[in-house]
Amino acid sequence: MKKINYGDNNMNNEIMQTLNELNNAFFEFKNANDKRIAALEEGKSDPMLDQKIKNIDTEISNLEAKIKKLELKRPDFAIENCNEMDEKDREFKSYLLSGIKNHTPEIIESKSSVLLENSNAYRAPAYIVDGINTSLDSQSVIRKFARKIKTTTAGAEIILNTKNPDAGWLDNDSFKSLNETNFEFAKVKIPVHEIFARPKTTKSIIEDSASNIEDWIIKATVEQISNLENRAFLYGNGENQPKGIMDYNTSLHGTFDFDSKTFQEFKTGVAGGFNPQNAINDLLNVILSLKPKYLSGARWIMPRSVLSQIRQLRDHDGRYLWQPTGNISEASSLLGYPIEICDDLPTPNQKEFTKSMLFGNIYETYTIVDRDEVSIIRDPFSSKPFVEFYVTKRVGGDVTNFESLKVITFGGESRKQ
Repeated sequence: MKKINYGDNNMNNEIMQTLNELNNAFFEFKNANDKRIAALEEGKSDPMLDQKIKNIDTEISNLEAKIKKLELKRPDFAIENCNEMDEKDREFKSYLLSGIKNHTPEIIESKSSVLLENSNAYRAPAYIVDGINTSLDSQSVIRKFARKIKTTTAGAEIILNTKNPDAGWLDNDSFKSLNETNFEFAKVKIPVHEIFARPKTTKSIIEDSASNIEDWIIKATVEQISNLENRAFLYGNGENQPKGIMDYNTSLHGTFDFDSKTFQEFKTGVAGGFNPQNAINDLLNVILSLKPKYLSGARWIMPRSVLSQIRQLRDHDGRYLWQPTGNISEASSLLGYPIEICDDLPTPNQKEFTKSMLFGNIYETYTIVDRDEVSIIRDPFSSKPFVEFYVTKRVGGDVTNFESLKVITFGGESRKQ
């Protein structure tokens, strides 16, 4: 049997040092930006000060990235050898190291890692499937916070209560009340689609890393498909890939229930940025538009280019809206809600309107369906002198709630208070 090692937690000194460096950098950033704003109010500009702010902003981003890496190191998905290896582990590892060789029909037909019917692919053991999915959770912003469902079929069917929840108080007319309930629901079918990775390595490296070849397969696979998967969760059109959040329409006004298939949109009023005089009101309007039941899991999602602008925003009393993290397990925040970086969202520019920022509850908004199976083909011939592993998994995704997420467009006319 295999087990997963969740890493060494003895990093407190490095973590605290990095958090202190982040707070010190933000203190310098605020001082420099305050001077920049004061100079602009006097009609002056200082290119050297602008460059200093840019440099500190880059330093803050680098420190946040370092904190993220330290967080990922703690749950390291390295697979350790146990003293006892069962038959399925020996069979699978032998296949990864040297291909199918001297395997008896009993092993191939066992209930463990079986050779898939009519193919040269192996169905990976559960610890490989779990290792890939768990690692993907840490790499993909949407996957990390979305609702996740496992299936053994070609997809999942979800029943959504769209109007009039079927609940109430019991009384003498209970049965009459139940019969009069105007209950409405929607049925959503989320099919799974095949995604593949083709990590390559040399035979000598495989032999050198024989003790953790499974760990290498997990990390190499996740590295290749995580960005592809996350982008599909955002922009996929549903054809041979998940249906993405941004593939649906947005609107400034109207109803935003499931039947509308439309997200509510807000505009910053400035192409490529925020209106400094009205930014806090615009952002508060976004927060207040979200129903209270979704706020407990709400967060901001934005690219680094937007975060750089967010760090410079202040309220009417001069207090900065962005606050750095105070704990490795927490993200930095904007107006009290955590910020997640997603560079798949577009960088704002002054030439066009861009939907560059999201706010809401991703768990309530998006559902991911994973087929509980990963298949692997070991191919030593197609990419000589490399050994190629053709890894496939099936995943689907779609929006299941349109009122729990808001889209912020950079440009247009911002909403008046």
